[in-house]
Amino acid sequence: MHPDVAKKRKEKYLREVTSLEEEIGVLQQTHGNNHPLIADAMKRLALLHVNQHENTQAETTFRDALHVAEQNGNAHPRERADLLRQFASFLENTGRPDRAIPLRKRASEVEMNAFNVSPPIVPDHDSAYAPSTNHTASGSKEVKKPSVPEMPSYSLHAEFIDQMVGSASKTFWTEVLGGGALPLLLALWGTRILVTSRVAFYGYRGSMLHDPLIVEGTPAILFGWVWILVAAGVHFHYFWPYRNRIVCAYGKAISIVVALVMLFWSMYLITQL
Repeated sequence: MHPDVAKKRKEKYLREVTSLEEEIGVLQQTHGNNHPLIADAMKRLALLHVNQHENTQAETTFRDALHVAEQNGNAHPRERADLLRQFASFLENTGRPDRAIPLRKRASEVEMNAFNVSPPIVPDHDSAYAPSTNHTASGSKEVKKPSVPEMPSYSLHAEFIDQMVGSASKTFWTEVLGGGALPLLLALWGTRILVTSRVAFYGYRGSMLHDPLIVEGTPAILFGWVWILVAAGVHFHYFWPYRNRIVCAYGKAISIVVALVMLFWSMYLITQL
């Protein structure tokens, strides 16, 4: 890298750090030291350090942000879970996956607890949620709370999200190239196959390249859709992890499953030719 470019990047990094530190200071003066906005600003500061490979400062800032987030109890569970996963990804990328495991489990617990909050019981005798009163043998009244249907456990869902999203690193180039340029090229190739309804398969017989197998019609169209779905999967993998983890996970899963179905269907039709 040219020294001038490195110098400009360093100056930009220092300006952004100063700006975020000033923002944190203003938020602390306005809202106190434990406001969720402070945790969010600290998380952004930690990620800024990560992008500059300032790992010591990044870890310290992540811990400060987590301390602030934990002071808010069960408030803002989605933001707290995202912070825990960001910290876990940082630890994994710096060679400490064993220390990241408890953070990912904690993130799943935070989301699970957020989905298992029971609705308040209104003491209205005409309501289905009204508490029932039973008399015990001693004559005292025992108030029995109504049963509330249990919400399904969120842990499996959160584990699925973690497995599908993984620990993809967020950089400008991964988003532009992996999330944009590469999927676009793959999608254009698949679209070309769809438009022409024709695809050629090349192979070797011994050490000689034999004539291509030309496939037309439905098998070729299916194969074109395979390329488009692969492009979608690559896009979801690189572009969506830090925008919407659910979109990322389900987008990848659906793209992979449908692409495999169409690939096997296409191969089956080709064998029938």
